[in-house]
Amino acid sequence: MGTFERTSNVSVVVIQEHISRSEVNNVEAHNRRYLLKNNARPELQKYNYSFDVGTDGKRYRKMIWDNLRTGIKFDKRTLKEGEFYAPRVYKKKGGKKTTTFLETMTFCPPFKIRKDQIEDFINSPEYKYFEDALAFVKGDVYSDSIVLGAYIHLDEWYRPESITMPDGTERVLEEWERDDYAYIKPHMHVDVITTKKCKDKDGLEFLKLSRGDVWKAESGRYNSSYREFNDRRFEKLDKRYGFERGEIYEDKEPEEHPVVKGLEQWQKDTDQERIQRLIKQAQKDNERQLEQIEAEAREVLLAKSDVDEAKDRIEEDIQDYIDDLVDDGMTKQDFDAVVNKSKRDILIMALDTIGKIIEPLKYKFPKIYSDIKMVLTGTMEKLRAMDRLKDKFERMDINR
Repeated sequence: MGTFERTSNVSVVVIQEHISRSEVNNVEAHNRRYLLKNNARPELQKYNYSFDVGTDGKRYRKMIWDNLRTGIKFDKRTLKEGEFYAPRVYKKKGGKKTTTFLETMTFCPPFKIRKDQIEDFINSPEYKYFEDALAFVKGDVYSDSIVLGAYIHLDEWYRPESITMPDGTERVLEEWERDDYAYIKPHMHVDVITTKKCKDKDGLEFLKLSRGDVWKAESGRYNSSYREFNDRRFEKLDKRYGFERGEIYEDKEPEEHPVVKGLEQWQKDTDQERIQRLIKQAQKDNERQLEQIEAEAREVLLAKSDVDEAKDRIEEDIQDYIDDLVDDGMTKQDFDAVVNKSKRDILIMALDTIGKIIEPLKYKFPKIYSDIKMVLTGTMEKLRAMDRLKDKFERMDINR
């Protein structure tokens, strides 16, 4: 084994309780694929598989509530084959007590396959893990329970928005790249009515609806039952497939227990971890960008100072030219020569200085950009003023 990529070396088992009719209906609709939601893809449904557990496709709600008998004084001797008993049941609303009508155990081996690997996976030794897992639980914790369905799902296709690079950083994928990194996490849902064979005080054996009896720990501690179950699972199942035991969670906080984390929640948590890495990277990038902007701003301010000096120098040169022309009794030819030379000098000086810095400033520093544009506009106004003076002297020359 080992043909397919793995997300880890641990097979995770997720256990969820369903304590109302609506929850039972919803889990049946999802696992039997009455409706598609989230990442489920219709074109991949043909690869899903349903084990024959002897229910003949009957609805969950009928198999539960049509066969459930309740009441403290109920005569358990009247129970028929397939029926089960509970002294009392609790509705979801009101009070703290609840009754688990259905339990789902989801097996999530660490395989991670691409679309083009589905058929190879179905024909691989790894695929047999699901068959062995179902046989294990039917002979272990669910030995007296009623299995309503066992479904292998290969139609949930995840298209990541980012990937983790070898250096640990996260890279956001372009939309056209996401399919190249998309993958399927093969998993199996086993839906059961948690019943246990019990005896009353008269020695009458009957089938009792009681999740507590199903998960009763040998050590006496209720939560230890999960640890004991996973120990047995590792020895009898996972070890054969080269998987590791994984962490022991019984001493962790309840919200950290894997039994309360569904496959969809696992995907959300995985995405959230990536989002957090992206946020941290963005913060670092922003810091670097801010430093770069500050450095550019200092350069721009220095460049703006040069432009201001150039502007003042241009204005002084223009005034000097005009004064010299007036003092020397200028002619039209002299004025044309000076104006043409001034135009050339002014354009070269202003455009060379401004053109080098004006474009990068447009979005980063709009205020500075606007100031420099004003300098350029002012320079052009000076040129237009010279043109007006030229016209005036031409008219004076004509009137002489």
